[in-house]
Amino acid sequence: HVCTRVLGIDVDFTTTIEKFIAHDSLKMSYTKQQLGNEFFIKSHEIMFEQGLSDISINVHEWENTKCFFYTGEKSAIPFDIFSAAFYLLSRYEEYLPHVKDEYGRFTATQSLA
Repeated sequence: HVCTRVLGIDVDFTTTIEKFIAHDSLKMSYTKQQLGNEFFIKSHEIMFEQGLSDISINVHEWENTKCFFYTGEKSAIPFDIFSAAFYLLSRYEEYLPHVKDEYGRFTATQSLA
């Protein structure tokens, strides 16, 4: 969604480190540790968990932008934009226990967004 629909960039994926390192054009890694001299996004554990868990969300300021899933300064951007997009697009928080309104709905005032 982020790369193709929002940014309009065609992407290919690999899980083979040798293939990734041998690639001689633009590349990005999404993992816990940078592999080389690529654009690196440090991943948050939400994208690798099984099931749902009540995650503590801390909102940070980064260059006049609110962000969450902070990963630190070693990443090209200090938060995991893919985990944040997943959290918002899946409406993750609505699957967790919450107080419903009089019609049984999740209220907008409870939303992180």
